[in-house]
Amino acid sequence: RKDPSNIQAAISVNKIEAQLQGGSRVKIVSRKKLSAKKRRLVRKFYYQGINYYANNKFQKAIDEWRKVLTIDPNHSKAKNNIRKCLVYLRR
Repeated sequence: RKDPSNIQAAISVNKIEAQLQGGSRVKIVSRKKLSAKKRRLVRKFYYQGINYYANNKFQKAIDEWRKVLTIDPNHSKAKNNIRKCLVYLRR
């Protein structure tokens, strides 16, 4: 938080927060299983977003994660990452 331009630190904090949130609460969500093709697309778009995020291309990262959400609207990591990118873009 002291150095918002330090992307590696932001990524590490993101991972830690996700782990803490995952362990501290149980979420019951009824989901339809995605087909193998959709799972591959979700993975592809998600990691493309991570790549853009790591290279400070926040708008492109958001665009990729929105593709993830069109396939899987309950993808919590994509939602969380979009929120973080929006914070960076507002600074």
